[in-house]
Amino acid sequence: MNKRIKKIYGILLVLVMLCGVVCADSVIANAAMSKSVQHKFYTNTMKTYAKKARASYKRNAPGYDLGSSVKKVLYLYVDIDKNGTDELIMRYGGSRNTAVGTGYGESTTIYTIKNGKVVTVLDHSNVNPLRHDNFVHIFKNRSRIDMGLSHGYDDHTFCKYSNGKLYTNSNTIWMTATTSSWRYNQKSISRSTYQAKYKSLTNNGKGYTMKVYE
Repeated sequence: MNKRIKKIYGILLVLVMLCGVVCADSVIANAAMSKSVQHKFYTNTMKTYAKKARASYKRNAPGYDLGSSVKKVLYLYVDIDKNGTDELIMRYGGSRNTAVGTGYGESTTIYTIKNGKVVTVLDHSNVNPLRHDNFVHIFKNRSRIDMGLSHGYDDHTFCKYSNGKLYTNSNTIWMTATTSSWRYNQKSISRSTYQAKYKSLTNNGKGYTMKVYE
């Protein structure tokens, strides 16, 4: 019995090691591609997002108009987690600053490249300006993405993003504040400590500037 168990453990160990090699090879392969080649991978993805975002906006809120600036498709190539692969961030309208967003009609969608294919990291391409979603804030030189809620007071969930994976149920940092209380991962802290932690996580609120796709 002991020999059999050891054999099973040995097989499992080999499988884990192989998985690690494959994952590492994928990261190396993506990083070995030039940025211009990586960006070409996203050509069809950008077209598909633009088409879907516009169609869903019209379908979900017919006749609803927030101005011409809202109807611009925005994009940005940036290596969020610094692993050598540029992610593609897209938005339908709203602020060009990735660190700004209200959550109403949230459209921020993130793609990356794995094993030579484009994969969706976060999907908000079904745009509904009448729906209140978690906002999506992406900060310059920070790999945690803030996916909190706007209630009229601070409510932030900083999700870890690493090697093309967004962790929404683990490795998160939760922060919330009212006019009289400040909490960090369910623990009460002082206002000054809260502000210091928030500035550190958000790079003092600095975001990337998106470009107009069409």
